[in-house]
Amino acid sequence: MSIPNHVQTVFERYPEYKLYETDNGIEVEYADALWPLVHPLDIELGAYRTNWQSNAFYHLRKAHHIAWPQLIPTWHDWTEQRFQEFCEPHKVMCWAGGANIGKSQDAACLALLFWWANCTQRTVLVGSTTIGDLDNRIFGYIKKLHDIPNQYDIPVPGQLYTSAPPKIILDKKDTIHGIFTIALLKGTDKAGTSTRSSNLIGRHPEEGFLAIIDEGPDVSASFIDAFSNWDKAPLFKCVVIGNSNSMYDPHGLLSTPENGWGSVSPDYDTKWVTRMGVCLYFDCYRSPAITEADPNKQKLLAKFLPTDESIEKDKRDYGENSHAFWRMSRGFWPPEDVAQTILSPLTLDKHKARTKPLWSGETELIKVASLDPAFSFGGDACVLRFADIGKDTEGRWVIDFGGPDYINYLKLDARSSEPIDYQIITQSKQLCLEAGVAWENIAVDVNGTGMGLGSIIIQNWSREVMHVDSVGLPSELKVSAEKDILARDVYDRKVTELWFMLQKFILANQIRGLDDKTCEQLCTRRYTWIGKKLSIEKKTDYKHRMGKVDSRYRSPDEADACCFIIELVRHRFGLVPHAAANIKSTVESGWRKFFNTKKLLDGDSNNTSYATESELADGNSFSPLAWDDAFTVSQFSEQDK
Repeated sequence: MSIPNHVQTVFERYPEYKLYETDNGIEVEYADALWPLVHPLDIELGAYRTNWQSNAFYHLRKAHHIAWPQLIPTWHDWTEQRFQEFCEPHKVMCWAGGANIGKSQDAACLALLFWWANCTQRTVLVGSTTIGDLDNRIFGYIKKLHDIPNQYDIPVPGQLYTSAPPKIILDKKDTIHGIFTIALLKGTDKAGTSTRSSNLIGRHPEEGFLAIIDEGPDVSASFIDAFSNWDKAPLFKCVVIGNSNSMYDPHGLLSTPENGWGSVSPDYDTKWVTRMGVCLYFDCYRSPAITEADPNKQKLLAKFLPTDESIEKDKRDYGENSHAFWRMSRGFWPPEDVAQTILSPLTLDKHKARTKPLWSGETELIKVASLDPAFSFGGDACVLRFADIGKDTEGRWVIDFGGPDYINYLKLDARSSEPIDYQIITQSKQLCLEAGVAWENIAVDVNGTGMGLGSIIIQNWSREVMHVDSVGLPSELKVSAEKDILARDVYDRKVTELWFMLQKFILANQIRGLDDKTCEQLCTRRYTWIGKKLSIEKKTDYKHRMGKVDSRYRSPDEADACCFIIELVRHRFGLVPHAAANIKSTVESGWRKFFNTKKLLDGDSNNTSYATESELADGNSFSPLAWDDAFTVSQFSEQDK
């Protein structure tokens, strides 16, 4: 029997595999054995499945390289460890580490290789918080990786079905074997639109069952109860992936060292035995993009793995001793003394948030204000606070909150014939006039009953006063000058965005003059994670919790007012954390900042017309370009004008 040309063409790509004509037909000699005439990928998968010559890992790695040759240049130590441990007899393996360490792609590769090794008798179940999260992360990788071998004329089994919940199967009639998805959001057992967890948990494949749980800290712990059911398969494995958060969430519980948390340290340990298997810890400081000796490969790895530069960036963004840094960068469970609060006293002191600014004098200071109205008499204060914006001696745009002298507590009288909202307007308007604040440089929180206040502001103050809805959705503004990340992608709601943007400006050394009460509120308000999004503690929960500690703790109104000023400078001036010198301005708005305030102080509160060239010629030395000498008229867009 002659060997067909198309078969010879395929095997010419893989010289390790020799074709022979035998009494049984054409066979393949490889690894001291004769194999049926199948593709080299199938040979390697068979050798992996049978642990040929006690070297399952070697053959699983070879299968990976055949299926996805474009991934060979970026195969690194962490991937090697994940594949090697996958071939060990652990039932449950946890992967712990920060963001961007290649967990999802490696897990997707393992899911496909495990199923391809015996697709008619194996099941893979991929779980995460929601089907949407699965499609955006690990199952998104599975879909792309499943298609790649076909591009190299390598036949792989399975048909992708994208209707929720998505899956890859051989036959629609076979509801047991394949790669399936399930949503495991806390508080529900739903798996997408029509499938419940019971429909999959109770199925028993003939040979192997692999469960891959993504977002381990944020999913329901119910999947742990299913282990005894899944373990009825002859081969059962579970990989639980997550950015380490709490020792008591599902990921933390399954990662608990057999000898307790006191027996391991992020500085020394990368693997430890757990009650049900093993935990692999991937420390950002040991990233292959840092330790790789080959400079060319190191550059490739630096595109998607932590580097020294990215770690330092995370320290600036999150704060080195913050819960966020430990979870998203270091990837280890935070020490007990790391409070999950917006900031810490040490961080405030490190970034000189309480100190006075050192102005450069190269720009005029811009006076801004914010108002946090009192929506009840149950403990919330009505706070009007001021701040100055200017360049410091290091060339940064800095916001100076001026200490307690810049905070005004409005005195509201519930017995007065004048409605409360009008009392707020009257007092705020007068204080802003005296401070020389232009109407467009004032921000007011208008959530809740403040919506009525917003209408009154338009009618009795100015349309130019900025309205902030603190209970709305996050914005589409960038959160930093150093990253193209939008607020809506990292915060669960608007108030979370407001507080964390104040934090980011502090970490960027762009905040000065904070008073003690505001600092205390920043160091006591907590946050948590909902999936990949930050979520700040509700104000009612804060008041209830802190009120038990000390009755003087009420509402964090002073810090709220700071946040509204941050919102103002982001929208009005385009200021973002770490921006060196790019405040957004216009000639027109520059005139308004000066002349509207001047006329209001002169008693003409209704005149909002622009200054004319003749007014400039009457001895007034103000220049509309004084905010930043780098600006020219041609740089202003029509939208700015």
